[in-house]
Amino acid sequence: LHSLEHMFLNINAEKSIKYGKLALTESKKLNNKHYQTLSLNKLAHSYLISGDNIASEKHYKKSLELAEDTGNKQLVIKNYNDLGDKYSVEGNSDKAFEYYLKALRKSKLALNDNGIAESYKKIGDIYFAMEDYQNAADRYLRAGTHYNKLGDLSGLGEIAFRSGEMNYFKPDYEAALENFYEALRYFREINKKQEIIKTYEYLSLCYKKLGNEKQSKINVKIADDLSNELSKEQIFSKLLHEYEFYHALGEEDKALESYGKYMTLMNIKQENVRISEQKKEFEEVKKEIVKDKKRTEKELTQAQRDKSKTLFKLRIQELESQHQEVQIDSLEQVNVAKSKRLLQIEHDNLKNVREIENLEHLKEVQRLELEKQQNII
Repeated sequence: LHSLEHMFLNINAEKSIKYGKLALTESKKLNNKHYQTLSLNKLAHSYLISGDNIASEKHYKKSLELAEDTGNKQLVIKNYNDLGDKYSVEGNSDKAFEYYLKALRKSKLALNDNGIAESYKKIGDIYFAMEDYQNAADRYLRAGTHYNKLGDLSGLGEIAFRSGEMNYFKPDYEAALENFYEALRYFREINKKQEIIKTYEYLSLCYKKLGNEKQSKINVKIADDLSNELSKEQIFSKLLHEYEFYHALGEEDKALESYGKYMTLMNIKQENVRISEQKKEFEEVKKEIVKDKKRTEKELTQAQRDKSKTLFKLRIQELESQHQEVQIDSLEQVNVAKSKRLLQIEHDNLKNVREIENLEHLKEVQRLELEKQQNII
């Protein structure tokens, strides 16, 4: 949810806030104080980007309060610095300075080198904006000491770059070139392309101010070639940087041109996101349709199977019925044959009886005839 909140941060503020609220709700369900504190902090940042500074301040302070209650020193420091950033964006340098100092004190008590470095850098930015270059340089130097202690090449690159910007606006172009080449060395080592491009652009400006047009054009070409390799997200960041850069130089036409390009690309991106979401919805509907079709086909197949089974059973019953009828006919034929045979046997028996009776009668006649002859004798 935090990743989704971050993804929509510069695309769709409403969605970013929506996912931030969901993350906060889930962290409360889990009763996880760390994630609640973190969710409040991230939601505050989403509100700040959306322009709702009141809601942003409210959530930063809630996150700060919860961090202090749970003893989460890292998030206490982060919230103080983030509140300082909020006031700095609003142009309230005094309030921003106050919160950066609070973050610095907490960082020193916690022996948090990263927090100390970040706070010094942000305080240096305040002095830089006020054109107090001496104090700005001092704070950048202190921040650099702690970044060096941490081995943080990104932090060292940022300090060198800010020092270059500061010397450019003094103006001290030779010192600025030295700072920018130092920043370039750090950024190249960790392959931070956007920062590398910004550095080459400043190198080009420094050489131009020093009257070295050839070297200026070389650096412009390098910056342009690298820009063509940037991803869309990096292009957005680059255009915003160009806007801020030209605005700081007072070149409003170029600043507005960069901002116009940024807004055009942002609108295209939002439209692409909308189309992508519609495509996902369409794919979901399509899947449901396919599922329904398969379910219907399955039901039809089952119905056809049931019908086939029923027809098969009926055919079996029919055949069995026919077989029984054949058996009955066969039995009747056998019974008739038996009856005929029995009648024949009875007839033969009767004939034999008669023959026997005739023989006995003949014997009786012969006996009587013999007796008659004897009597005559």
